[in-house]
Amino acid sequence: METQAAPRAQQHSKSQEASQHITQYPTPLRRSNTGSSHLDVLRDAYAAVAGGGSQILVHELVQATRLVHQIGAALSEQMNKKFGGSS
Repeated sequence: METQAAPRAQQHSKSQEASQHITQYPTPLRRSNTGSSHLDVLRDAYAAVAGGGSQILVHELVQATRLVHQIGAALSEQMNKKFGGSS
């Protein structure tokens, strides 16, 4: 039983961090098809994953991890285009 207490405490602290993040950075009014609305969606997705990670199925975690890497690659490409970096 003691081995389950630590992960639950970690889960609780992660969800607290997510809710503190949301409290610190309140979501502005949503605008459709803007960069701000896209960021809001990403923030919501982060909060959902950070707050309920133990309830996500393994295959969904794998898919989410791949998606995060794809998003990161796309963002890096956009940054390189904006700032003239080479990849």
